[in-house]
Amino acid sequence: MFWLFLVTSSADEKVTGLFSYVEHVDSSVQIRALEALIESQRASEAQILMGWGASDLHIRERLADALYRVEDEQGLQKGWSIDLSDQERCRLALRLSTMGHTKEMVAAASAPVEQGPSWPVFSHGTLEDKWTCAIASATLLTVDAPLRSLLERGDFPFSMPFVWDVYNFATKDTLQKMVTEMEWVEEGLRAPLWTALLLNPFVGEDVTSVYPMQVAEWSIGECLDATEFSWAVGLRYPEYKGDVLDALSILQKHSLVCKDWAQIAKKSVSHRLPRSILRRSTDIFSDKDDVLGSLKLVSTRENLTKREVRKVRKQFYPLLYQELEPTTLIELLRGLHLWTEPSDVEVIQRLDDLERRTTDAVLLVELSIVRAKLHALRPQDQGVNR
Repeated sequence: MFWLFLVTSSADEKVTGLFSYVEHVDSSVQIRALEALIESQRASEAQILMGWGASDLHIRERLADALYRVEDEQGLQKGWSIDLSDQERCRLALRLSTMGHTKEMVAAASAPVEQGPSWPVFSHGTLEDKWTCAIASATLLTVDAPLRSLLERGDFPFSMPFVWDVYNFATKDTLQKMVTEMEWVEEGLRAPLWTALLLNPFVGEDVTSVYPMQVAEWSIGECLDATEFSWAVGLRYPEYKGDVLDALSILQKHSLVCKDWAQIAKKSVSHRLPRSILRRSTDIFSDKDDVLGSLKLVSTRENLTKREVRKVRKQFYPLLYQELEPTTLIELLRGLHLWTEPSDVEVIQRLDDLERRTTDAVLLVELSIVRAKLHALRPQDQGVNR
């Protein structure tokens, strides 16, 4: 990763700039800074505990997801010391089971909470609590009574963490049971959930054969949701790129709007940077989504070749000096370290200018992150294959 060699004192100063945002009053700013520190493996034990102690479940889930992505077992284990919801405990058990702790997680089923790791086999909490714990029970204990009870009700939680649970942890038997009840899934959830079923490694013919017909019934918004989920799976699990590309090929047949976004996702997953898409970033006829798609094609990469750097810089550099909407500017900043030099005085001055001109903490934390990434490139070239 591009941050692992933050070892100089000057680099530490840049990372320290992020530390100040971990205690920001805006929880979204807190977690963004913490995610960056976790990615760079610079988050302290106290900062991780602070994240676990957040009052917002969504913030705690982002923390746990960030820790899971970098396989920070110790950081995840600290969650047991917090009064977590049932779904969080069951999801934590599932995550740790994939990291070599299956026996411990089986033993933790319905164990006393005060004694350490513990998750409920039968949850009496929210619908999402019940579903995540039902998946945990079926996966870790082969106990399917909680799952059968939920399927008989035909009620599914409107939740993306639940969709990821299905993709990451559902067994073949669980998938087969779910497919027969998918007709009860509401609009807004059905597209990503069907896609999670399709992309799950245990998928069967009962899903692959009907998926194209399901897609044909979706709205454009639902197709875009399915495309976003497929794209995220492809980036997180490159070993399943082939399956993701197949799903995107089906989705791009839905409509012109979904076709365009699915094609960008396919290029991203395949690590390709077509000039035709990059040019959209500065084309006067491009709409906001065109520009964002072009920027995301770069920001989702881990590195660029010399040729790609030249190609991207030519298109993106002028954007730094335009008045961009916050969402567009943030997407530009997230890929900036890949195509500019840490010694580029003009870029650094522009970042200084942006920092002086805004009081938006969401933008300020992104500026702090890109500064740290750029500074990390000074000792040696990483992140760009020059």
